[in-house]
Amino acid sequence: MLTLVVTSSFLFWRLDKRNSRLVKLAEEPLKKFENQLAELTGVADMTILTKADLKIERGVISNFESFGQIYRLVFILAGAGGLAVFALSVKRICLN
Repeated sequence: MLTLVVTSSFLFWRLDKRNSRLVKLAEEPLKKFENQLAELTGVADMTILTKADLKIERGVISNFESFGQIYRLVFILAGAGGLAVFALSVKRICLN
C-alpha cells in the first residue's frame, strides 16, 4: 500500500512538473499575442495573462493560488500520509 501511495504521488508530481513547464513556455508568446490583439481592437481587457500575474490578495493563504502549488501540497500530504501508515504498521508488527 505504501509503495502505491508514494509511487502515485511521485508520478503525479512529475506530470505536474511537465505540465507546468509547458504552460510557462506558452505564456510569453500568448502574452505578446494578447497585447497585439488589445492594440488592434482597442480592447484593453484582452491582456488576460498579464492581469493574471498580478497578485490581488495578501497573506499566507494567497501564496497558494496556482495549480502547481496546490498539487505539490497535496502530493506532500499524500506521501507523508503513506509514510505515516507505513510507520504505524511497522510499529504494530514490532509490538506483536
